[in-house]
Amino acid sequence: MGAYNGATYIAEQLETILSQTVPPALLLVSDDGSTDETRDIVRAFGDPVRLIEGPGRGYAANFMHLLQTVPDDIDYVALSDQDDYWLPFKLARALDHFEGTDAGTPTLYGSQSLICDANLVTSRPMRQPDAQRLGFHHALTQNFAGGNTFVLNRDAVDLAQTYSPPQVLVHDWWLYLLVTATGGKIIHDPEATLLYRQHGNNLIGANFQMRSHLRRFFDMYAGVYRRWNDANLAGLARISPALTSEAQALVQKVSAARAGGMGARLSIAREHGLYRQGFLGQAGLYASLLLARF
Repeated sequence: MGAYNGATYIAEQLETILSQTVPPALLLVSDDGSTDETRDIVRAFGDPVRLIEGPGRGYAANFMHLLQTVPDDIDYVALSDQDDYWLPFKLARALDHFEGTDAGTPTLYGSQSLICDANLVTSRPMRQPDAQRLGFHHALTQNFAGGNTFVLNRDAVDLAQTYSPPQVLVHDWWLYLLVTATGGKIIHDPEATLLYRQHGNNLIGANFQMRSHLRRFFDMYAGVYRRWNDANLAGLARISPALTSEAQALVQKVSAARAGGMGARLSIAREHGLYRQGFLGQAGLYASLLLARF
């Protein structure tokens, strides 16, 4: 769990994790410089909750720091925000989905979640991805599920510990890229496993209302999406020897096309097969290509 000034909701979230039908053996909480009572609340829980110091460089760096500190004897790692509410079967359901997966294959699980207001009144589920189209061609444009639902097997944790670039701007998106680029497996669970609390302090909120789409469009126009892609592609290029040959070739083609004219940029979607989920997502991708904001 990454934490920062989360005193309002963190105790309730810790309780939902510790009361899972399959409880965790260890709950690492990395506090990234809180100035409220977050640290005291976390310390009061005692074992198996362990408080560690965050790097103080933002939420993405905090989660990557957490992954680096996972002990070698931990088989599965679940990522958690400080203000959600886990349903009791979340961990058990994830473990069920890992049954039968190939040993030695980095595997990343993500599930549906229910978007709620600050009082946990359910509004609606998150947008569902097309599970048949998940993979590296999709990962180059967007994430497939909320990082607060992610569970990694040991091979995926080892991969993240070995191949994490110095700068990761969106940690969960990077994990999706890393697993798919190296030939790993993605599991999407259509069942909701947590309540995704929306409130005034969310760093990255749910994307389902029209105002959210508009906000993200303006962020894209301002260059935020391009900066994220800059960091992702630079990170992939840095670890190129670990990528599959197909992923290596695609990274090179996309990087070259981004630097070209409009025709070259549009080829990213038309010829190289990159796509975003849904009509609005695909429209946003083409807009970013036309405006040189991809």
